[in-house]
Amino acid sequence: MTTVLKRWGVCALAVLLTACGQDTDQRLQETIERQEIAAKPSVDLPIPAADEPLAELGRALFFSPHLSGGGDVACVSCHHPFRGGDEDLSLAVGINAEDPLLFGHRRKLDESKMVGDNMGHKGMATMPRNVPTDFASTYYQKALFWDGRVRFDEVQGNSQVVTPDSLFDTPDHRVIEGDLLFAQTRFPVTNPDEMLGFETPYANTDGVRLAIEARMRSVQNEAGEGVWLPAFQRGLQEPDADESIISFFNISKAITAYIRSKDFIDTPWARYVEGDKEALNQRQKRGAALFFQAKGDGQSCASCHRPPFFSDERYYNLAVPQIGPGMDKLDADYGRKRVTRNNADQFRFRTPSLLNVEHTAPYMHNGAYETLFDTVWHHIHPEKSIEQYDFTLQHLLQFEGRDVSKDYPHMKANTEFALNKARENGLPELDYTREEVELIVSFLEALTDPCIESEQCMSAWMPTDAEIKQLKLLDMRLSSPEGRPQSERLFQ
Repeated sequence: MTTVLKRWGVCALAVLLTACGQDTDQRLQETIERQEIAAKPSVDLPIPAADEPLAELGRALFFSPHLSGGGDVACVSCHHPFRGGDEDLSLAVGINAEDPLLFGHRRKLDESKMVGDNMGHKGMATMPRNVPTDFASTYYQKALFWDGRVRFDEVQGNSQVVTPDSLFDTPDHRVIEGDLLFAQTRFPVTNPDEMLGFETPYANTDGVRLAIEARMRSVQNEAGEGVWLPAFQRGLQEPDADESIISFFNISKAITAYIRSKDFIDTPWARYVEGDKEALNQRQKRGAALFFQAKGDGQSCASCHRPPFFSDERYYNLAVPQIGPGMDKLDADYGRKRVTRNNADQFRFRTPSLLNVEHTAPYMHNGAYETLFDTVWHHIHPEKSIEQYDFTLQHLLQFEGRDVSKDYPHMKANTEFALNKARENGLPELDYTREEVELIVSFLEALTDPCIESEQCMSAWMPTDAEIKQLKLLDMRLSSPEGRPQSERLFQ
């Protein structure tokens, strides 16, 4: 009798779980149909394959230190294919790394170089913000960068692009119309902390780009031959072109193709929306239902992180703890206000996409949170989250064992300032429980394209041994030629 009852109990539990699962599927399907949710984001611009000639040229340029002023940093130093398209640091280390070949949290700033006539670096980072992933970044339709400083013309409402080079917020006619990503690629090389350095003064950003053109043309092999001309001829499929083909316009064009090829949107969630009900497990389904469920003030996670790209591309002040050197007075970071000069935009930052978010830690505009749970929890209870926040920053990998009180003495005051500004617009009242947040995190893990978790799959976005040698690229693989570990493996 006891055995029978036990079997009956197991069967009853299985039936109950099956019924709950079916109910969750039904609710999700109703949500998908009601909100007309597409499986994947779309864009008018064509997505190149990683092995197309232009993308391959862009790949080489992405790993080239010749784009930097000091020859010690490349695009890949902060946007590594093996680190989710960014790096696992809260605040970026651009120039002056202790070892240029290290990436991820092993990348450290050489603080002995924090001298000179410039403002220098503050603390353990050269940059005041967290590095956004470049994966699937082609799907942003309004603006790029945390503060949206590269954006479509909001005044005219057309496809002209406004950039930091624009005069009086007019369109920048040096960029390709309708291509935000192309415009964005023009600016990391002009930032002294990021790639340029402080050794050589330039009259303007165009002067920087002209200097890069000249430098790229001058790189030679042991035989005294230019190494980049054949690469540009292949990439642009102009075999008879002379060295004038090595222009910054073509550099940006190639890098844009490479970044655009990182089209990692084939997620379990996308397959679920397309009809594969086994693509998500039960916890992910329950988390998805909570993600779309209105709470408290009638808002939900999906109110701002709208599928299929999981971003509304708007700007919000979430009262994020103000850590690091910031970009404004007393180490604050005013975010969107730096672009619009509107006080209402103070501390507002653009909503990032959640695609592949599982592998883009740390989170927020300054990497203030190391885990997805803490990040979601802050969205729900910002005041409580700030009250409990550890301003010694020992919860962040980058700052372990470091006394940051002298580096960033204004963190608490700046955070309170940001919180008071957020209160003016009303703080969210989503009211999820801790268990529900854990389920939401499970759903967020279903927004990962499995390719980025496969070393074999991701190898298409890494240069070959021959390219590294011939073009003198940074050897930013999982281990250096000397066998030094560069970063913990993303791949198991």
